[in-house]
Amino acid sequence: MRTKQEREMISRARDFAEVAHLGQTRADGKTPYKVHTDFVAMAVVGRVSAAGEAAAYMHDTKEDTEYKDLSAFPLRVRQLVDLLTRRNDETKTEMIQRIGDSGDVEGIMIKVADRIHNLSDKGFGNSWLKKYVKGARHILKIAVDNGLGALDLPQMLQDRIEELEEGSKDEGQRTDRAVAGHGA
Repeated sequence: MRTKQEREMISRARDFAEVAHLGQTRADGKTPYKVHTDFVAMAVVGRVSAAGEAAAYMHDTKEDTEYKDLSAFPLRVRQLVDLLTRRNDETKTEMIQRIGDSGDVEGIMIKVADRIHNLSDKGFGNSWLKKYVKGARHILKIAVDNGLGALDLPQMLQDRIEELEEGSKDEGQRTDRAVAGHGA
């Protein structure tokens, strides 16, 4: 059970993220970005501290918005958001590795939840998805290496990866059959 102070901090983080991402949408161009931050935060409820829940709401604010000043939040929240924020000189792969190298279980769990939702947004059969699934496998390995593999969120990520890979195979087979049938 969260204290009143913790609940207020989480509520402030949710409000901060909603304002920061106001007007932004997901990849479909319709879904408000808030849906993503809400999903990530709700996915980690009961799996991370109150600071972790707050950071889950704000995990994309520094990277994707003009809202960079998190000084109104406790140090632990700021540390987690910083951990989850890609640096200017960093590739996504390097960022994922940095999160893994930190050994910060809360940061890793937030990143797992983030990737689960991001993979739910993407279509099948494109090169971007293959690259994104590769990154998801990297995140999953980090979760396993940090003793989180048996938990439900990493298992959900594993299931989503397999679902997408199976869908890509099915799509490829349908395309192959269509091409073969067309040429006959």
